[in-house]
Amino acid sequence: MYNVMRPGYQPPSRKQLSEGILGSVVVSMCLDGWSNVHMEPIVCCSVVLPSGATYLVDTVDTSGSSHTAEYLAELARNSICKCKSLFGAELRL
Repeated sequence: MYNVMRPGYQPPSRKQLSEGILGSVVVSMCLDGWSNVHMEPIVCCSVVLPSGATYLVDTVDTSGSSHTAEYLAELARNSICKCKSLFGAELRL
């Protein structure tokens, strides 16, 4: 399937996943959007630790803003910066 969609792509090996990629993941960040009881558009950011502990990082009223990919990416970057300052977290790609 990979060869049809993207010729030449080599997916990570089982060893690369287990030792490198998955071994470095320490949190998962989630962005979720909905309308509150006042019908105001809200986007929230939370992080989930491997232990299952979940922390609300940010809640943003997005009234007047289109939920474009660029805008949501900006919200994600802002939340990442807030995680860095609040928890001392590092972004590893």
